[in-house]
Amino acid sequence: MGTVGYKRFPSGEVDIGGVPLGHAHPVRVQSMTNTPTTDVKATADQCLRAFDAGADYMRISVPDSASLEGLKRIRSQLNQSGCNKPLIADIHFRAELALEAAKIVGKVRINPGNYTPLKAGKKAWTEADQREELEIVRSRLSPLVRVCKDYGTAIRVGTNSGSLSPRIIDWYGHTPEALVESTMEYLHLFHELEFTNIVVSLKTSDPLTMIASYHLMAERMLQENLACPLHTGVTEAGAGESGRMKSALGIIPLLQAGIGDTIRVSLTGKPEDEIAFAKEIAASFTLQSFNTETVEGTGTEKSPEFHIPQSPPPPLPGNHKAIVVTSDPANSPDSTKGFRLIELQSPDDVPGANTAASEDRVLLIANLDKGFPAEKLTEIQDSIQSAGISAGIIARASIPGDSEDKQTIDLCARFGSLLLQRKLHGLWINNPDHNGKKSLSSMVLRLLQATGLRISDTEFIACPTCARTSYDLEKVYNMVKDKASGKPGLKIAVMGCVVNGPGEMAGADFGILGAANGSLQVFRGGKAVYKNLDPDSAVEKLLVLINEGRQS
Repeated sequence: MGTVGYKRFPSGEVDIGGVPLGHAHPVRVQSMTNTPTTDVKATADQCLRAFDAGADYMRISVPDSASLEGLKRIRSQLNQSGCNKPLIADIHFRAELALEAAKIVGKVRINPGNYTPLKAGKKAWTEADQREELEIVRSRLSPLVRVCKDYGTAIRVGTNSGSLSPRIIDWYGHTPEALVESTMEYLHLFHELEFTNIVVSLKTSDPLTMIASYHLMAERMLQENLACPLHTGVTEAGAGESGRMKSALGIIPLLQAGIGDTIRVSLTGKPEDEIAFAKEIAASFTLQSFNTETVEGTGTEKSPEFHIPQSPPPPLPGNHKAIVVTSDPANSPDSTKGFRLIELQSPDDVPGANTAASEDRVLLIANLDKGFPAEKLTEIQDSIQSAGISAGIIARASIPGDSEDKQTIDLCARFGSLLLQRKLHGLWINNPDHNGKKSLSSMVLRLLQATGLRISDTEFIACPTCARTSYDLEKVYNMVKDKASGKPGLKIAVMGCVVNGPGEMAGADFGILGAANGSLQVFRGGKAVYKNLDPDSAVEKLLVLINEGRQS
């Protein structure tokens, strides 16, 4: 994908340690350290490597007082090294730590779910409960706002699907609306406290939910004149090629819609490795005009639309959920043999309803390399579904180059939004520059897996790790992936700590979670089955549970 012009969501400008974010500034790139914050040298060195790789900001977890002291020393050591780039403090549970961290860093990230008072056992919530709850939150935020005003420190409201408050979940469930409502409550509180130096994020491990949440958030912020810069990224994306694919699938369609002022590619591994891929994504976008449209008669603006599909497209004959074809038949996962292929050189080539409906196996092939407008595929799919025509749309295109990262970005840029909105039944991809057709087929299958249109392997969820992680998560993740791959339909989570781990693994069939003392827990269906295990035992117990589940 070459450099493209795009229209930007009109966010305000926020200064973060001298590196401004939002408005007309470039898309900023950031990552997070995963060494113990108390290990000052290791964490400072990790920051330097990430900054050298091109990071604009680095985030550091501050889970306790010892880590706060480590943060001070890390900032001092970086300054002595001649590095004055901004640091961000990540705060969970202990709100008082944010008060001191805000005096050291350019931005403090807080999680709404962790500032909200918990009421164990409470099931039903009223508007009076909401008022009481938000008044408590306001009292907890007020001291932080005073410090941030004094020191010029920004705040990120970092809403995460794994740590929403019980009230929000009770009212909205695990939905985009839940993420947005939780965030908007905090924006209103900050507005009342006359604090505007705010950045917003709404993160989840599912790209579709994430994208829908940001579109809804952008619309709400515009309606209420609270347009803050947006930090985007897919949380717990995993590692390697699948993690890159899922991250690109979540981030790129948002950037194409002008949504996203700073991005993080959350991969399990070294932070500096995230930066190269994130910069590759951000480099494809240049700034143009703001992408908003006035709502007639209201004087307000709306953001670009993203239609959340209510269901997948109708299955093709043979129960194919999505077809994958490459130019090398020997390495192509599927074949078009037995289908009637109708080439679409223009939207006018779509057959009439009677013609297409009279046949059982029809594929409409849209050749995007020859000028067929991709946006027309949405109209064609809508017409097909409305008419009840039994036909699928396959997009055919060439993905040039031999860099897997660039091909991943190209695939997501050209087809990600269409696939997520269920406007395609598959892809027919050719790579004219490289003989690795098998690799290309695997890449396309990873894309379809990330969209949920075709599940061809085990789905793995893994956090990128941080200072709260008390075990070698990357090693355990690789052990699990080595032993549990090749099981389509199975979802396994490997999580570092209790902050977002239990919430994010709630949708997984099985999972491993790290405890504060370095021991591991093994989960099945969101409930801990085994506790206090070492890594080898945890992987062994996990595999036993998986085998028991598949035999039952």
